[in-house]
Amino acid sequence: MENNFDWTDRSLAISMCIGESGGTENHCIVPLFENLDDEGIYEDDYPDINVAFNKLKLKWCALKWGYVGHASDMELIKTRLHSWEVVKDSEFDMYIFKELALTPEFWSRPFDETPEENYFVNYFAADCYRGIIYSKDFAYFDCDDCGRTICQQNPSNGWMSQMHIIDGCQICNKCYEEKTLVDGINDEFDGTNIPGQFYNYKEIEEAGWEEVEGHILAGSGHSGYRDPKDAIGIIQKWIDAGKKVLVNYNSMAIGGLGGYVSIYIKEA
Repeated sequence: MENNFDWTDRSLAISMCIGESGGTENHCIVPLFENLDDEGIYEDDYPDINVAFNKLKLKWCALKWGYVGHASDMELIKTRLHSWEVVKDSEFDMYIFKELALTPEFWSRPFDETPEENYFVNYFAADCYRGIIYSKDFAYFDCDDCGRTICQQNPSNGWMSQMHIIDGCQICNKCYEEKTLVDGINDEFDGTNIPGQFYNYKEIEEAGWEEVEGHILAGSGHSGYRDPKDAIGIIQKWIDAGKKVLVNYNSMAIGGLGGYVSIYIKEA
């Protein structure tokens, strides 16, 4: 490649595509010098900037980005930006220009006051992060009530689900809580499962609920086993009596296989 590029030209950057295919949707411009340094490619070892770039190009083109993507169409370019500040991509191990980064709102927990701070080189990277491109433990979903993109599992403990599926809709725990503290679980109760979640006791009290069964075993627990049909029968009894019913999980096994619940009622 014939050019006059050298290590002193700080306007140099990399034009490339990252994704399952080339094209404008996967195109991006990323920093040259920060990524060379991050990969241990230094001027002392590679005085010719083109040779240094080719070293980086060979490495990046050999990688599987997001397990299914690849780097392509890599070339050195001169670019102009208002700011040369760089940040780490939130999905890929690379530096990107903060000014050019995508910053979609992802939420770690539905009750957080602010979203995560993420930077992505393109939409492919963002889709990888949220679990669309490949399967991952902490994938994200779109709440059909509030519209936010939220992690399916609480990253603070690794197991607690942050999503309810009701009539085919994905509802985050916050929206679910706001609705059920008013209306209870009557509409979703099917006589087979025990719908509910971990509520704040003070919020239950302030919403006007009266406890009628406290800390009863449903399924397996540390004190033994009790048929979940017992708790289901209690819930059904109060629904048949015309009451709104709320179920608070005191403790619950992963996957809802067993635990302790408290049952509350109030006037319909």
